[in-house]
Amino acid sequence: MIELPRVQSRARLRVPVRSQRVNPAAGGAGLGQLSQLAEASSQFLFGMAEQQAEARRVADLVEATGTATRQLNDLELTFERDTDFRTAPARFLEQAEAIGTATLEGIEDRAVRTLFERDYLKSVETKLTSVKRKAWDREVQDSVARLDLLLPEYTRLAAAAENDVERQQIIGRARAAIAGFEAAGYITAPDAVARAQGLLSDIDQAEVRNLITFDPDAAVDALLDDGRFQNLDELARARLTDTAVARADSLAKEQARLAEKAERALEKAQQERAEALMKEAYALHQDGELTREAVEGFREEVGASDYRNLLRLVDPATDSFRDDPEAVQDLQGLLAEEPERAADLAGQLHREGLISNDRYIATTNAARNLARQTGPRSEYERSRSFLQGALDPGPFVQDPLGRQRAAEALQVFDDYAASGTRSDEELRRRALEIRDQFALVRLSETLVGLPHPRFGFVRRTPGDLDGIEADVSAAEAATAARLRAGEIDEAEARTEAVLLQRWRDFLARERAKPPETGGRR
Repeated sequence: MIELPRVQSRARLRVPVRSQRVNPAAGGAGLGQLSQLAEASSQFLFGMAEQQAEARRVADLVEATGTATRQLNDLELTFERDTDFRTAPARFLEQAEAIGTATLEGIEDRAVRTLFERDYLKSVETKLTSVKRKAWDREVQDSVARLDLLLPEYTRLAAAAENDVERQQIIGRARAAIAGFEAAGYITAPDAVARAQGLLSDIDQAEVRNLITFDPDAAVDALLDDGRFQNLDELARARLTDTAVARADSLAKEQARLAEKAERALEKAQQERAEALMKEAYALHQDGELTREAVEGFREEVGASDYRNLLRLVDPATDSFRDDPEAVQDLQGLLAEEPERAADLAGQLHREGLISNDRYIATTNAARNLARQTGPRSEYERSRSFLQGALDPGPFVQDPLGRQRAAEALQVFDDYAASGTRSDEELRRRALEIRDQFALVRLSETLVGLPHPRFGFVRRTPGDLDGIEADVSAAEAATAARLRAGEIDEAEARTEAVLLQRWRDFLARERAKPPETGGRR
């Protein structure tokens, strides 16, 4: 509260006057009393004038302070939004001083000027502190933004470094920049540590992405190696692996498309060449100049059917169509090993006129029947296909970790198969073990995951262990009866026995559980 110095209080100005009656007969005494009254009245009027002057001082101070404060508040709001944080405090102080000087020029009373200047300086000091704080906040934000732009550039340079020495130099400069920003107070110590760690992870990711761009197959191999890119967490590694696999597939498809395009262009050129040669051959025939030697010269470029047609023009007694012996030999050799490729080759040979319609139909039918019967031809292929089908989430499920587990499981199985001579039984057993190792849930050991018996039925009522055991025994008896009747062979019976043994193992585990967990003894 502003307190102006008072010249004289109202209590001191008020002069007590007792009411007296003037006695006209008193003469000189009455005149003396009148003189005293006049003096008291003069003092009272003087005090009133001083009080009015003091009130005007207070009013002037309030008005001046209010006007200056409003201007100072507006100035503070303006500088809070000022983007030139480096010069904002100095410019604010300069303009605040101008407001104070202009206000003082309108104040004539010295006491009012002194009080205003004292209070205004305090307000300016408070506002200046606020402006400095806002300027510092903007400076921190600007500096952090510059650091956020600087670190990705260091990441790019480090990832593109030609050798490890250059890479470490760039990383050192990035760390020095982070330390400098921490020392300046722009970032905290925990933030600096997090940014330094994130820098290494970003560099690894940038290197992997570069590798994915130019050699996605090598990127997949590197990501599956735990000794490479050690700054990547599991999720980032899995996502980059998916990206590399997708890139490799895309490149393979693009290469296949380009190869197919080139093949079509070659076929078109060969067809145009064959058509031109056939026109030339027919022109020679019309002129009577087509010879056997000329036809043999056309043979490599006109195709088998056109070649035979030209032979008939030269010698109408040419034998009727016969399959090309070499083509038939190639087909028969491929049919036993790779039926699908044999069917494709039959189509190609038929189009070229090297085999007849009957040979083409017979070959494709045989290939189709063999493909249905054979499937994977070795226990290694069958067990590996089983593992992939059991663990791979499939192309329509977005589960990079699941795909990574499936890839690791297949790698473990391949290493096992390649480490020595393995029997079919060993390969099957190891495939089942790896499936259980890498599966998220071991369904094969749960009631819902056990297979139905081939002959009979097993209930799946939790807790009814006696009923389940009776059903398993009935299924075993039914399997033995089918074997004795000759409806199944011994290999089928052994397979069914293995499946039913899993039910026996389940019953043993359940009976071994303590009573409080729900098992029965």
